[in-house]
Amino acid sequence: MSTSEATAAASVQLRLVAISAIVPIEGWNPRMAFDDAELQALSASILERGCLVPVLVQATGDGTYRLVDGEKRYKAAVLAAVMELPAIVRPVDAGDDAAAVEGELLVDAVVANQLRSQLSPVEEALACRRLKRDHGLTLKGIAQKLQMTQAKVRERLTVLELPETLWPRIAAGEIPASAITGLVALTKIHPQLAEAAVTMVLDLDDVYDSEPWRWRDVADDALRVVAEGLHDETIDAPAGVFVSTKRYPLSAFALDDKHLAAAAKLAELRGTAVDALELRWDHAAIEQARKLNAAYAPEHGWVTLIVGQDVADTIAADQVTAALKAARADAKRQREVAKASGSPAVPAAAGTSGGDEPVDEEARKEQARAERAAAAAARERAAVFNDELGVAIVNSLSRVKVDDRVVKILTAINVASNLDSIAMRGARYGFPGWVTIEETKRGSKRRYIDQRGDAETKAVEYLSGAKTAGELAGRTLALLLMAVYADENAVANSNRAFHTVSVQTALPWAGEISELIDDIGGEKLPTALMDPILEARRARHAERRAAAAAQTAAIERIAELLRNGDLDTEVLDELEQLSPVAYGQYSPQAWELRNKIRLLREKHNAVDTDTGEEVASEAAQPDADEPPQDDVDAGEDLGVDEDDAGAQNVADVEPGGSDGTRRCGCLTGSDGRTPSGGAVGRGQAPHRAGATTSSEEHPSWPTGSTSR
Repeated sequence: MSTSEATAAASVQLRLVAISAIVPIEGWNPRMAFDDAELQALSASILERGCLVPVLVQATGDGTYRLVDGEKRYKAAVLAAVMELPAIVRPVDAGDDAAAVEGELLVDAVVANQLRSQLSPVEEALACRRLKRDHGLTLKGIAQKLQMTQAKVRERLTVLELPETLWPRIAAGEIPASAITGLVALTKIHPQLAEAAVTMVLDLDDVYDSEPWRWRDVADDALRVVAEGLHDETIDAPAGVFVSTKRYPLSAFALDDKHLAAAAKLAELRGTAVDALELRWDHAAIEQARKLNAAYAPEHGWVTLIVGQDVADTIAADQVTAALKAARADAKRQREVAKASGSPAVPAAAGTSGGDEPVDEEARKEQARAERAAAAAARERAAVFNDELGVAIVNSLSRVKVDDRVVKILTAINVASNLDSIAMRGARYGFPGWVTIEETKRGSKRRYIDQRGDAETKAVEYLSGAKTAGELAGRTLALLLMAVYADENAVANSNRAFHTVSVQTALPWAGEISELIDDIGGEKLPTALMDPILEARRARHAERRAAAAAQTAAIERIAELLRNGDLDTEVLDELEQLSPVAYGQYSPQAWELRNKIRLLREKHNAVDTDTGEEVASEAAQPDADEPPQDDVDAGEDLGVDEDDAGAQNVADVEPGGSDGTRRCGCLTGSDGRTPSGGAVGRGQAPHRAGATTSSEEHPSWPTGSTSR
């Protein structure tokens, strides 16, 4: 210790100081919040026993003392109306550098607070900023003074880049440190996007057709959380933020007089009102925004955010100009066609009266809220069913008698190679201990395993508990039945397993497996749970048997007709009707047969019928004994159709628009017409990765789901 340091240490005094002489500096204390109940308790203790721990003050030289540490004790003493407090007094030295003394006092205050009760991240961040900004300390210097790592100092300073409205939630521990970097990145895009992300995680009970977002999602891709929330309209877009999957009325943009006049002319050509014109963000518009550094797309997502009102106004003006040019070209073509045909030109909007009505935004939002409520209710019903089913299966099937039914099932289904998928499709939804309940300020939430590796680990742990052959067979069977019967409506599309338990074997009893599973389920599980499921499954089994019989009969009839060789028009008509029954629509056999029928019809239309007979005789006949290659599954689907009670199969993917392309954004009227008059859908992408979408609303997008 140096001489000056020793002198300073020796001059520090412990004595009683009048409370009236102690001056707390507003906003100086690193600790910003004090609990009222704790203050009242401390006040009562001081009144009864006195202040047992002295406060730290700095003499000012004018008879007053600046409070360095102990503001809570000071406030409690004021409440207790005591006159004096024990204090450690640091003397004033006229030769000291004021800024250096200030910095040292701040370090003392931070360290003292940390030793008694950990400061919140925001309190530490503010202290670090003051040391850096006001006292010139580097990150290394702050780290040394406060006994932190430089990484932690940097992390704390990052907190202050978030909007101040979020600081209390960080201080309260509601926002974890892992999410800070992602939230800061959002703040740099738009100040209110970070608040939107916090709302998505903390303040929403349910997200339409989606699992609630977690802080892990924010840490992984915060922009995706916000972009898909804005797309689903679970949160409102901040001013100046536009979503690529939504349409906007022209009133959302500030157009100059020139472009307002162009919009009026466009509406006139289309026979609609200006208010009915809407902007959709097509690829060109998004690219234009990207070149202006105003387009932000998540790494894994389909929704792009266009940020900046000025940028949006520019793009809207360009869209109006382009749309008017296209509309005028259409009108010119119509006039030329009418002139050539000698008939009068008909306006594009002939027959309309009064134009299109503007979209009722409030009604649409109310409908969206109703849909979210209905989806939440459906998820809750499915979750309750899965809870009951899981308990029943574990209690009834964890040990079984190994009879021929069990042996046939276990030899026909490849459990080992698909254990993770089987567990994800079933057990994770309802096996006891697999579902966790998380308490939030808005109530309890079910949390399901969402990683295949975790589900497989739980399944292995469950199977490892088997000690006998009956237990091993029973637990494996339990996993299979849960995968067949569990209702995946308990979670959003984006979090479903999309796995179907299938028989992938040529064993003689392969065709029995589905009904054997139903026999065991009906025998072992409660009738209240199983009756609705089994009734629907039996009906489906009957339909499949009937379809298989019809297919066999159709194949035999086709073979018979081709063998006879008399392929007149009536026979060709019959072959055309039998083809999809026998071979489906897209198998090689179906294509070959349709091609032959077409050739034969062409020959029948020719004058020389002998040539037609020659072609018919030369046509190679499909092998009636060979099963279709593409339309007959290798194994039997054991899942349950979407409308079966208590379970859901993989969703079928339907074809999209006739042109096979997605119709991206352009300037449209509320009837969804392009500048050339072709009808298009609303142009929205499916809901956040994972949501199903009506093929009528999105004519060029297949229905179905994608994982988040």
